Amino acid sequence: MVALLDRTRLSFIVDHPLVAKQWSDAMVMRGKQVDVLVKVDVGFHRCGIDPDAREAMPMIKTVASLPGLRLRGLLSHAGQAYHAHSEDQLRTMAEAEARTMRDLAERCRKNGVPIDEVSAGATPPARFSLLQDGFTEFRPGNYVYVDRTQVALGAATVDDCALTVLATVVSKPAANRIILDSGSKTLTNDGARGFTPAPGYGTVIGHDDLVIERLSEEHATVKAVNRSTSLEPGDRVQIIPNHACVVSNLVDQVWLVDGATAGPLAVAARGRIT
Repeated sequence: MVALLDRTRLSFIVDHPLVAKQWSDAMVMRGKQVDVLVKVDVGFHRCGIDPDAREAMPMIKTVASLPGLRLRGLLSHAGQAYHAHSEDQLRTMAEAEARTMRDLAERCRKNGVPIDEVSAGATPPARFSLLQDGFTEFRPGNYVYVDRTQVALGAATVDDCALTVLATVVSKPAANRIILDSGSKTLTNDGARGFTPAPGYGTVIGHDDLVIERLSEEHATVKAVNRSTSLEPGDRVQIIPNHACVVSNLVDQVWLVDGATAGPLAVAARGRIT
């Protein structure tokens, strides 16, 4: 972290006073100060402080007072939007998140804590969140690729999906069943979420009748619904995965394709999970 501070400007989140104190001590020891934002739970109930809790304001004041930290503002992630059942529910979630963040930022300012940044981010509600007042930053990370889940949530179309998996038919045990060389180590076992049905483990582009119904480590079992398939061993297909983020984490490089031109791009974070 100290080395990075010498090279670039960065910030990160805290949501517990002990963690904030430890970061402050580490920065003071090295004569540094780092930007932080307090993570706010806006309904996903993963990380973040409860904005309605009695401890919320004391926690924010504590972070603001620590010498090794520079409090920039508040940050949220409405991950519950991935479980929305309708467009109206997505809109309601986006409005509730914005209202929560605006109210908390205003309370901070009234208590003498400057709030310069109010950052939010989730791809499913982005089309509604960007219409709300109060945010200074929005981080819809999945939008870089989008995927089958975003299509099922109405956040993208199939044509918007930039990441596909190129798979080869390696077996055809029956007229209506083929096996691809893209198992759980490629597509992952993540199912698609959304209010539009998306069965199976991906969309085979150009073959709407195919359902990837089962994955083993190296293979995908694919069934042609109600008829046989013309695909034969050796044929290649493109698959839109259910969850692009996980798929990209499983490969060393992606290939950028522009018409007839293609070139590799290394996945720099590959293997960096410790």
